[in-house]
Amino acid sequence: MIDRNVVFRIFEESREKYKVSLKKRALFDSIVSALGYKEALVLSGVRRCGKTSLMFELMQYLDEKKEVHSKVYINFEDERLAFIEPSDLDLLVEYYLEFENPKGKVYFFFDEVQNVPLWEKWVSRLYEKYKFVLSGSNAKLLSSDLASALTGRHKEFRVYPFRFCEFVNGFKLDNTIESGAKAKRLFAEFFKKGGFPESLLFNKTDLLQEYYRNILLKDVISRYNIKYKSLIEKLSLFMLSNIAKPVSLYALEKRYDAGINTLKNYVSYLESSFLLFSIDLFAFSVKKQQYNPSKFYAVDVALAQAVSFEFTDNDGRKLENVVLVELKSKGEEVFYHREKKECDFVVKKGLKIVGVIQVCYSLDDENEKREVDGLVDACKCYKLKKGLLLTYDQEKEFVKEGVKINVMPVWKWLLE
Repeated sequence: MIDRNVVFRIFEESREKYKVSLKKRALFDSIVSALGYKEALVLSGVRRCGKTSLMFELMQYLDEKKEVHSKVYINFEDERLAFIEPSDLDLLVEYYLEFENPKGKVYFFFDEVQNVPLWEKWVSRLYEKYKFVLSGSNAKLLSSDLASALTGRHKEFRVYPFRFCEFVNGFKLDNTIESGAKAKRLFAEFFKKGGFPESLLFNKTDLLQEYYRNILLKDVISRYNIKYKSLIEKLSLFMLSNIAKPVSLYALEKRYDAGINTLKNYVSYLESSFLLFSIDLFAFSVKKQQYNPSKFYAVDVALAQAVSFEFTDNDGRKLENVVLVELKSKGEEVFYHREKKECDFVVKKGLKIVGVIQVCYSLDDENEKREVDGLVDACKCYKLKKGLLLTYDQEKEFVKEGVKINVMPVWKWLLE
């Protein structure tokens, strides 16, 4: 049973905790538009990507509206709530009603709610009476549990580390040469520091290794009660060191002398923690798609570089990772292409392929034919008249075999 005095102190702290300076996120307006609905709002994403700041931003918005309301923020990773039980949630509400004597609509902002057993059933029971804004750092929690207990009663928003367009928000950029030079400098900083807020905005790149350890320990090893801790540690480092490469479970089985089902589960746990993303080969045959290896990417390129052992100098794969995370943050359905040639990304909407993207750090005499041929092969395969080739800083247009090729700097594409 939670202690009344401890909970009252948490409520008191909540009154000022959210009143901090924040950088607006691109997702903010979409979340605000859903605040008026009765459904619980769920912010899911990797640990330390900015979910709490988004909650604080929403709380500030409620203050600015000047409508009568009451709100409270609770972080369930607070050690004072470490042993909270499902029955304590009703007590938490009872204590808040006593503490605040709330007026108007009541908002509960619950951070890292996955730490509370059976939280989803409790929210399902009370979501029509109170407004819940919840966050969690595990994809399976916010899909399987919610799918069963909160079907039709929640709206999920996937939160990622800062996108480049969010980072430059506030810098006055236009079409002048000076703005172009500034955008390039800012992208060089973004490319080096990644998108985790503390690393990017406050130059605390030394925190990235700590983030990695916390994600692995709290969101993988502890959550799934991992038996072979050494194996999951080696596997995660291997995957982060080999981003943008096809990785098969059979190759992992040989490398680690472990059962294929164990490896399959461990890879899925790393994805559920949002540490990794995977994309599959696009094929009209489901069998062909299933029998080809997936390609894996890190949630943040700087985090991958901070902990990996082979990845440091491969700027091409790092750039490809930046592009994939941007596509994911836009909610795109992404695959890779391999027929006669290879192409990095195929973007699918509904049943149709709507775009293909090739990523190359720098085009030169040695690689241009290979990169362009892969893009042309994909365009012809999906009957597209144009393809996009993203580089670090090159720009041009040309036509090859009837396909218009648009070569564009990644930083410019990220600002479109």
